[in-house]
Amino acid sequence: MASRPANSAGTGVARWKVWRRWTGPRTSGQRLAVGMLALFAMILLVAPLFEDPIDSRAPQATAGVVDYSAYQRIDRPVEITGQWKLTWFEPPLAPNGPARTFVEVPGQWTGTKLPDGRVVPLSGHVRYDVVLRGLSPGRYEMHFPVLWAGNRITIDGKLVGGRGQVGSSAADTRYYLRAQDVTFDATGADLTLGIELATFLHRKTGWRTRRCSAPPARWTAGLRSNGRASICTISHCC
Repeated sequence: MASRPANSAGTGVARWKVWRRWTGPRTSGQRLAVGMLALFAMILLVAPLFEDPIDSRAPQATAGVVDYSAYQRIDRPVEITGQWKLTWFEPPLAPNGPARTFVEVPGQWTGTKLPDGRVVPLSGHVRYDVVLRGLSPGRYEMHFPVLWAGNRITIDGKLVGGRGQVGSSAADTRYYLRAQDVTFDATGADLTLGIELATFLHRKTGWRTRRCSAPPARWTAGLRSNGRASICTISHCC
């Protein structure tokens, strides 16, 4: 059997003694340097959690139209905020047909005045509409937070989503409180997004939540949110 060098055991003991004697940074300057290095390492680890995926440069809706014609390809989350068209279906505001005005989203409609001066009541049957203009052809995904109402979602009048039941009174309205995702195809032509709400079962009306999270899917070119929330978000899927 091959024998160890004579000084191998002594070297090991000497190294162990050196390790035992080391008790960490000895001076205040050394302790500060080690602490700063540890803090920097922690910041690097958690920094991705604070990344803001929402593109704040995206255009807002004006008079019921949001125009993406001059905007680059949607490759980050964009929120559909601004002036949406509000259509009120319930009497006494609409005795001769729906009453219409523009409201800010996010926000409550309570206290909103119609063009003739009448004030929108606390709850009822209402629809929000916005025209999406200038979207590049392709498939898009839209995410909606929990809507406290029976709701229906349409694209150009075609039903593409909804939760609960939209009724004309508290008796026939049902809430189903779940977020939802809607996928649609754009051809380059204008698209009208409609969200119909029946809010007879509570008194806080409108879209007050500003942000919502979108499901983490592939990040190729589209809207994906990591825990933020928005009133309504849109992405280019493929």
